[in-house]
Amino acid sequence: MDSAGRVANELGADLVKLNMPEFDEKKMEQCPKPYNTLKLSPEEAVRKVVESAGKTMVLISGGSKISDEDLIEKARICMEAGVAGLIFGRNMWQRKHDDALQVTDRIKEMMMDYSA
Repeated sequence: MDSAGRVANELGADLVKLNMPEFDEKKMEQCPKPYNTLKLSPEEAVRKVVESAGKTMVLISGGSKISDEDLIEKARICMEAGVAGLIFGRNMWQRKHDDALQVTDRIKEMMMDYSA
């Protein structure tokens, strides 16, 4: 799951856009030991990706449209794990304009707690 961040770092990338790690039980069973028994929280999984990326900044993609609360929680998890930023295209474009602005304001306000 963190190999994309590691490879981006090894290739000298300044920035990499990745999906938030997800665990699929069936796919995990096919992985070699010790990865087939790896259990990480969403926060731990994103933090592992950020650590593996080294000096390469990590942006997390928003993926398909999710609820306002789930999107804000996803943003919080990512920021706490140390990502450089978020790319939430469809999660904004597929909302009504006013709703997208409200969610953007909430995420922006939350992100200010993590600024340098």
